[in-house]
Amino acid sequence: MAAERLVVVGGDAAGMAAASQARRLEGPDELAITAFERGHFTSYSACGIPYWVGGEVAGPDAPPANAGGGWTSRRWRSPPG
Repeated sequence: MAAERLVVVGGDAAGMAAASQARRLEGPDELAITAFERGHFTSYSACGIPYWVGGEVAGPDAPPANAGGGWTSRRWRSPPG
């Protein structure tokens, strides 16, 4: 179990940037990070919007680039809900 815990409220750009910075500074054995987001998605990449508008991506429900458990493999945990 991690020695310290970080709770991030808000999964948009600022919250995820803070969590990412904390992870760079402390490994998973030293710091447990939990992020809470009231919506269905964490921070999205605005860079992908032109691909959606241009028809190259099916829409906001299309699998993200990180599909397949990327967060889990980095020891990030989404709270159930």
